[in-house]
Amino acid sequence: MTRLMPALALVFAGALLLPRTALAQFGTLVENVTLQHAGVTRYFNYYLPFGLPASHVPLLLVLHGGGRSKDDVTVGALSRFAGLADTHKFIIVAPNGTVPGTGLSGPMGEFNWNDCRNDAGVSETGADDVGFIGALVDWMEVNFNIDALRVYATGPSNGGMMSYRLAFELSDRIAAVAGIVANQPVNSECVPLPVNRPSLLIMNSTADVYMPWGGGQVIGNRGSVLSAEQTRDYWRSLLGTTPMPQHTVFPDLDPNDGGVVEFDLYTGGIGGKRVAFYRVNGAGHLTSSISHQATPEIEQIFGKQNHDIETAIEIWSFFENETLTQNPIEVPAIPQPWRLLPVLIVVGFLLFIRGQA
Repeated sequence: MTRLMPALALVFAGALLLPRTALAQFGTLVENVTLQHAGVTRYFNYYLPFGLPASHVPLLLVLHGGGRSKDDVTVGALSRFAGLADTHKFIIVAPNGTVPGTGLSGPMGEFNWNDCRNDAGVSETGADDVGFIGALVDWMEVNFNIDALRVYATGPSNGGMMSYRLAFELSDRIAAVAGIVANQPVNSECVPLPVNRPSLLIMNSTADVYMPWGGGQVIGNRGSVLSAEQTRDYWRSLLGTTPMPQHTVFPDLDPNDGGVVEFDLYTGGIGGKRVAFYRVNGAGHLTSSISHQATPEIEQIFGKQNHDIETAIEIWSFFENETLTQNPIEVPAIPQPWRLLPVLIVVGFLLFIRGQA
């Protein structure tokens, strides 16, 4: 189905539908497109910005949170990406995950991503989501003029953790990723070293009881995670950034939202890669937004929502200058004995001459 998007709605940072608000997007949303992968019919939406140029354009993958669907991307704080796409001319694609236990997908429902956790419990799907997303990027590149050096991934919660998995296992296709209220798992099934090093943005909340800032169990015994700062330090070490960041405190636009947002930017990584780290003080498991504010009922469930920054703007500002670079992890070379053959021949000859003297 194809329809214009003159208005979008408001949703939580990755979970509940909120009252509708009007936005001035006029691009085209194409819904419920299917792609066969690993014997499963997978579903996705994509958004073509108004005035799409004939030149190659970036591709943004937006991955829904756990128990949610692709339709969340057209509502709430994440819907701000559509307006940014209209302005900056990039395409958005929003796929569905699969149902835990069955591994099946559908056009609507409650879906999860198979992120790096190997102890996700009832959230475990076992799906080949990395393979599916790789095939989805292929499909988009066949059907549109996608700049293969500017493919990005982001999402909240389970979608953010899946974005981290793509940073490990699809790093030859993904230039940068952003995780919202998402930490690295303690017990990871992912390949420990990516082929390349994509830049990374982490935006976590200090009062989040679903994805604990200090690490520990994800709510509902859905796996153990590192703290937000350990997640930051893991990627900072992997990318080889400078130890001291550029520190910024955002203006406190809403004194009643729980606290201010602090931002640390670590630069100087291998191949120019960066780590951006947002500490959203006093907030819970909600995506920060100025224009899409959660109701008191939603905040009662998920905690405070910060109203000092617009998450989509922050993420796109980070992504827009990132390009895919070949900066592979250095693996010690395996000795090749045949390379020593000329040396052995010379040494042997000298020893022979000495023996004849």
